[in-house]
Amino acid sequence: MGGRRNQSFAVDTRMLLVRGVAAARAGEVGEARRYLEQLLRAEHEPEEFAEACLWLSRISDDPAEKRHYLEEILARRPGEPRARRDLAILDGRLSPDQIVDPDRLAAADATTQEAEARRYTCPRCAARMVFTPDGEALYCEHCGYGQTPEQSGETAERDFIVTMARAEGHRQPVALLSFQCDGCAASFMLAPNTLSLTCPYCDATYSLGHGAAEELIPPDGIVPFRMDEAAAQKRVDRWLREQKLRGRALVHPLYLPVWTFDVGGAIRWSGYRQARQSRGPADPQETFLAPEREEGDYAILLDDFPVAACETLPAALHPLLQGFDFDAVTPFQPDYLANWPAQTYEIAVGDASLAARREAFRRHEKKVRLSLERLQQVRLSPAHIDVYSYKLVLLPLWLAHYGDGGKRYAVAVNGQTGEVAGETPPASLGRRLSRLFG
Repeated sequence: MGGRRNQSFAVDTRMLLVRGVAAARAGEVGEARRYLEQLLRAEHEPEEFAEACLWLSRISDDPAEKRHYLEEILARRPGEPRARRDLAILDGRLSPDQIVDPDRLAAADATTQEAEARRYTCPRCAARMVFTPDGEALYCEHCGYGQTPEQSGETAERDFIVTMARAEGHRQPVALLSFQCDGCAASFMLAPNTLSLTCPYCDATYSLGHGAAEELIPPDGIVPFRMDEAAAQKRVDRWLREQKLRGRALVHPLYLPVWTFDVGGAIRWSGYRQARQSRGPADPQETFLAPEREEGDYAILLDDFPVAACETLPAALHPLLQGFDFDAVTPFQPDYLANWPAQTYEIAVGDASLAARREAFRRHEKKVRLSLERLQQVRLSPAHIDVYSYKLVLLPLWLAHYGDGGKRYAVAVNGQTGEVAGETPPASLGRRLSRLFG
């Protein structure tokens, strides 16, 4: 925070940076080092410091010196993408030959592939086995025999910068069975050997043969169902009664794909303080001086912020995503999809990350402005809000639909907590008001 620095001095440091970077690009290491180190010794802007350290790390042959400059950048701005990428290369987490130009990616192989199939049959009676609503075990529909699948450890989050530097951040690398509903065009991942499916969005029922093998990013984790169908149906029935809506809406299960992001960094702010000065004891009247500019950063952090990875879920149901306990995420296994449909993602991680950054800014904007009430002409910038890590998670929902006034509306139950959200027809609001005041 502070006033604007002397303009002539600012030109000098920018010139040092321009000359230093030009020399580094030309391979003139000694000259580049002289200009960039001179910049670091002078009064500089944060952006100039980061750029100088980045190029000093790149022209150095000493791994310890490279690390020093990169960590200097990240100490001031933890989300700086180039520094994070270069440090990942230095640590061996990213190979330079893995880095891709997203505008020149080769098209994915469109050849149909055989997805790995696994039969869920009872070892005692050979009947079908399905996953229990609590996600803990497979059980036989005929004799009741149960099995508990092996757990594969904790769900790992992916480094956003490292992944987006690779091809896997821009295309879909794994073949999984999928099916698309003819009624609403929603796409689903299928458990191997799935025989039937009821679409949770349009209630269309299908008898399935073999699903198509499609290249998809497999989920990193899953939150298993903790609420069974009967309990979910009671929640929906109660919600309809509370809304004074007639009829019944039957629930259907769905694993919804959601990107979760760890978002941090800072909101950069600037504004002007109106300075005042008294003329002295003989003349106490104050005079106003020229406004002084101030600037600074407001640190932010969002952990496991969810963004729906598909466009089919109505906006009125999105608040349910905030109610999940993401500490309960389990590493994904195909077993969890036995008898439970899972929707495939439609929104790429890069696009979803933009939504997460916008929401992080929106959530903190009011707090920042309140903390700067003393300033005038306040400006806020989200440019330094960064995504640190992410994962793709399947969340359990029970979906139902009801009709009102010839239109169709959705209701959903959080399959982990039982929380309910739904679309409310405009007419139902009028009915509630008439009961209160009529």
